[in-house]
Amino acid sequence: MPHTRERRHYTRYPGQPLILEVDGAVHPLIDISMGGIGFEGDGFRQGQTIVFSLSSVLDEADRTDGQAKVVNIAGPRIGVEFIGPNSPLLKYILTHIGIFTSPPIRMAADCAGN
Repeated sequence: MPHTRERRHYTRYPGQPLILEVDGAVHPLIDISMGGIGFEGDGFRQGQTIVFSLSSVLDEADRTDGQAKVVNIAGPRIGVEFIGPNSPLLKYILTHIGIFTSPPIRMAADCAGN
């Protein structure tokens, strides 16, 4: 079996509760990284450039836009790589990733017994 070279350069994080909107259609995110997004969808083709909006189901007014290229299609999972990610997009992703990488907050009651 031939060995395929792994393209991934960034760690993937869970995509929930973010959603991706492309051409008016909403797609749930599977995963996200600083380099791209994996989402559920169909009707996309390898090499296609998409313009998207990224938002949270918790606050759809909090959104950012970007462009990406379809680099992988595996069943219902579409993998895209960001094209020239802009500062607002990178900040949005870093904020989302921070939710999963920050240490848990210890409450005063938890610290009382040390």
